[in-house]
Amino acid sequence: MLFQRSYAQEKYADIPFTVAEELYIIDKEYFTMVVDPRWMPIESINEKKEHIGIAADFIKLIEEKGGIEIRLIPTTSWSQTVEFAQNRKADLISVASETEDRKKYWNFTKTLIQLQTALATKENTPPFSSLESIIDKPLGIMRGYSHVELLSKKYPNINLVQIDSYEEGFQKVLSDELYGVIGNIAALGYYIQQEKINTLKIAGRVSEDNFLKVAVRNDDPLILSVFNKIIASITEQEKQEILNKWLSVRYDHTTDYSLYLKTFIAVFGFFLLFLFWFIKIRLLNQKLTIANAQLSDLNKQKDYFFSVIGHDLRNPLTPIIGFSHLLVTDSHSMTVEEIKKYSTVIHTKSNSILEILNQIVDWARSELNHSTITKKETNLHQLVEQTSRIFSETATKKDITIKNLISENTIITTDETILSAILRNLINNSLKFSEMGSSVLVSFTSAPDSKMKLTVEDFGIGMSDEIITNIFQLNPFQSREGTNKEKGTGLGLLICKQFSKSIHCDLIITSEINKGTKVSLIFPNE
Repeated sequence: MLFQRSYAQEKYADIPFTVAEELYIIDKEYFTMVVDPRWMPIESINEKKEHIGIAADFIKLIEEKGGIEIRLIPTTSWSQTVEFAQNRKADLISVASETEDRKKYWNFTKTLIQLQTALATKENTPPFSSLESIIDKPLGIMRGYSHVELLSKKYPNINLVQIDSYEEGFQKVLSDELYGVIGNIAALGYYIQQEKINTLKIAGRVSEDNFLKVAVRNDDPLILSVFNKIIASITEQEKQEILNKWLSVRYDHTTDYSLYLKTFIAVFGFFLLFLFWFIKIRLLNQKLTIANAQLSDLNKQKDYFFSVIGHDLRNPLTPIIGFSHLLVTDSHSMTVEEIKKYSTVIHTKSNSILEILNQIVDWARSELNHSTITKKETNLHQLVEQTSRIFSETATKKDITIKNLISENTIITTDETILSAILRNLINNSLKFSEMGSSVLVSFTSAPDSKMKLTVEDFGIGMSDEIITNIFQLNPFQSREGTNKEKGTGLGLLICKQFSKSIHCDLIITSEINKGTKVSLIFPNE
């Protein structure tokens, strides 16, 4: 013991034992310990009568850090382990959960290991929302384990069936004698893998976790303080290294919501592919007379569309799937602030997807060139107001003012639906590339001897001559991030150009780097 104490003091920082504790350790010479002989990967006793598993590695670390010796007293069952400890045949139990009944015989140290408690069921068993929803069903649980007492007190009507081994419990689940088996997730996963039972699954989490502590005899006044001080010296990194060595099983909470989500993603993907091919086929039928040029154009468009679908749509979908899965599985343990945070991300990313889809649909309409042009008298001031309201949230977030400089009685004759789509894309672009706190101006000029001109002007980052030259080409196209890292398809101005042609207007762009951009729609003289 003196050699071990010296070694521990050289290897680790001194543990602040009192003089009485130091003398106690020297006088004690060694501690005796009993363990659960069949509880892998937590712990077990192998054929050589050696202690193995997660708890065994923690006990070795406790021996090294404390400069103490702990000797194993082999047992053949957990019941015998409990009996030996109660009869004072051992100084400690390696790890155990604290309960009121157990405190009659033992004191408990600080938590050494924390593990989630879960329920294992047959693969085809429906998911459960909480333990309360299945307390009337027969649930297997290891005989004498702490959760027998804890769950019985919390759920007086729970139907617990005590089993002597996980293997016994799993067989009863497979034969429908039990609905499921409750245990810590590490042990359940270990035995499912060891037995290669592919028809069982970890169906869900039980709210009561396993807080495993060292149980020491309560008739010894110093043993508890000695072990608490040693355990307090174990770092989180040392704990994680031991857990990583043994725990390869990961908890996967499958619920109906995730199934719905996967189904939605699959249907959504097929819809986008259908939309893509529908557009391509219609375009091909219209331009068969120039097949060679059309095939080249189709290849460029195909590559671009798959880029949009594969990148611009998938990027916002990834956080939507991730954060919605968190809300589905763990919302009961989240704060209001966390739920609001994740919901905000989902809302923002969903709006991003909607914007991309709107642009794809607008582009499809402009390319198909099958939209019926319906001209009528349109109040331009009101149309700008309606369009601006669509972007009120975006403008507020960036503190940008959309100024409608058009007089209230301005009437023009045009296709209101197409003009609305042009305005929507122009205002969206201006907001995207404007700095915080700036403004977007929408104006209209008309004179008897000149053409009417509708202008959307911003004071943002502007465009170079090269960008303006390539902006109406699908390939090469320079898609840029907005001033707040906003993503886009790069279709906005291309859509405006196509739509302006359909209502016989010209689209004029003037821009200067870091000073802003002005896009004007020139109406023909009627």
